[in-house]
Amino acid sequence: MKIVNFALKRPVTITILVTVLLLLGLFTYSKMGLNLLPDMKLPVAVVMTTYTGAGPEEVEQISKTLEGTLAGISNIKTIQSISSSGSSLIILQYNWGTNMEIAMTDVREKIGIIEKYLPADVDKPMVIKMDINNLPVLQMGISGTDDMSLVQLQTLAEDVIEPRLSRLPEIASVVITGGMEREIKVEIDPVKLQNYGLTLSQINAVLKAENFNMSGGSVAEGDRKYYVRALQEFESLDDIKQVAIATASGNIVYLGDIATITDGYVDDRQITRVDQKPAVGIHCLKQSDANTVKACDAVKAELEKIEQELGVDLNIKIAVDQSEFIKHSIDNTKKMILEGALLAILMLFLFLRNMRSTLIIFTAIPLSIIATFVLLYFNNSTLNLITMGGLALGLGRMVDDSIVVFENIYRHRSLGLSPLEAARTGASEVGSAVIASTLTIIAVFIPILFTEGIASIIFKPLGVTIGFAVFCSLLVALTVVPLMSSRMLTDRSMAKKTDGGRVYRLTEGFGGWLDNLGERYKKMVAWALGHRKAVIITVTVLMLLSLA
Repeated sequence: MKIVNFALKRPVTITILVTVLLLLGLFTYSKMGLNLLPDMKLPVAVVMTTYTGAGPEEVEQISKTLEGTLAGISNIKTIQSISSSGSSLIILQYNWGTNMEIAMTDVREKIGIIEKYLPADVDKPMVIKMDINNLPVLQMGISGTDDMSLVQLQTLAEDVIEPRLSRLPEIASVVITGGMEREIKVEIDPVKLQNYGLTLSQINAVLKAENFNMSGGSVAEGDRKYYVRALQEFESLDDIKQVAIATASGNIVYLGDIATITDGYVDDRQITRVDQKPAVGIHCLKQSDANTVKACDAVKAELEKIEQELGVDLNIKIAVDQSEFIKHSIDNTKKMILEGALLAILMLFLFLRNMRSTLIIFTAIPLSIIATFVLLYFNNSTLNLITMGGLALGLGRMVDDSIVVFENIYRHRSLGLSPLEAARTGASEVGSAVIASTLTIIAVFIPILFTEGIASIIFKPLGVTIGFAVFCSLLVALTVVPLMSSRMLTDRSMAKKTDGGRVYRLTEGFGGWLDNLGERYKKMVAWALGHRKAVIITVTVLMLLSLA
């Protein structure tokens, strides 16, 4: 076989390739994202529309208008609308495989066409793509000292903490909850409103028209140019009280005459507490391609810097930290892989009863795993429970090809061939068989590549990981194993020991039991070949009973 001959004729080349592969594997492993699950890009888009002050019936009219417009978009499977007081929610579920970037563009174009036909008080509809990565990776509550009010804490969170955390490359956005948000309340006297023949919508329109800044162009004077701005934003409560409103009779009434205007805070709808003390909630969302663990670590480090720079003793309590759960889950999976590898070494040693032989075969496990990391990295995969689980499931299969190749090499070496000839002949004889065996396993997972839905999201990374792992183990079995066998199966290593310590007695005892088991198996096979009808009938009956 050409690949076997190449490995034996070019030992330096194979050694260099293995070294490069190890270095590249360790590098790609450090660069791979660490998440709990694979990226789940659901084919779902949500259109959110706010209609402040409107009841469910009025909002339903908005929902029907949008729903009728969006129904003409291609690849939509179902449309669901939810109308409640002040808000409309339209959920668009697309067929699996739809390009959501193009779909989102189509939705925005349709909304842009219908937007001018919506009532003036309706806010611009927001289009949101459903993504698991939009969930906060870190949620915490922050409280201050006893002399720090909730207003001061809210200001600190909005002016310092949020901008600093938002600048982190791993963080997409920061959401603040709880605290006290400033609000100017305008409470209209309904009796006076009726007496003057005014409506709430009129007052709302006047307030919007009066509260704005605008550019007035520029004025040139000599070699200087002055930019003009019309500053009309409200700066105090008196400015709001002096807003003039024209009545139906043509008279002017000031807002302060028909309303009570106060500077206060938004009514509490969310309450955050830390150790029974009022606090501000901080929710951090990571970038879609960011490493969850690195994102959480970056936020924690930045909070420590902020606390040191401000000299303020902040009490930070983390409520939800996805990185800790991910670390715990991945560490458990790594532990499982390590334990499986150690058990594989033990079983190989007990069966082979030779340390060199065990080392040759066991080399396939770390080389295959590290090579798999390289393929996963260039496949844009992340380290998660599914991919790590795939490595754990494929762990036993990684040594199968190496065992078959090495056993045949060992047999030819026992027949008197030189180490080099035994490696060439033994590996070439079974090369086609191990290739067929590996391709059969890979073929089992091919249908998974064509599945759709949640099953595809979960099982495709599993199948890809196992496929990569067994493919890498095949390459190791046909190159590294023959090369190591040609160097390590010396006459001294092949000589059978006649005496040894406790380990020798243990392996020989296990070997004797295994040889005895082999003899019994031979007798059982001989009996089965002599009683073919009884064996076929027994197997058929057992199969039918299992199906019953």
